[in-house]
Amino acid sequence: RDAVRVDGPAVNAAADVPGGAQAVAGSPEHTALFDVPRLASVYPTAAGLVAAVTDWEADPEALVPLYLRRPDAKPQVQR
Repeated sequence: RDAVRVDGPAVNAAADVPGGAQAVAGSPEHTALFDVPRLASVYPTAAGLVAAVTDWEADPEALVPLYLRRPDAKPQVQR
């Protein structure tokens, strides 16, 4: 720690992303990179976010930063 990055953000090609997803959602540019069914949603709806909450009494989990990347991004070592 001490101002030294220990992990991420990582940039991976779609082919290098771990598998297991049953479907993807997002922009057409991103979803086209995966060979799984594409959902129509580009952004989550307010109703979808509310429906995702299973226990309103539970303490929320810690926030995890989300790093977005361009679909054509390359790891720095390949630049």
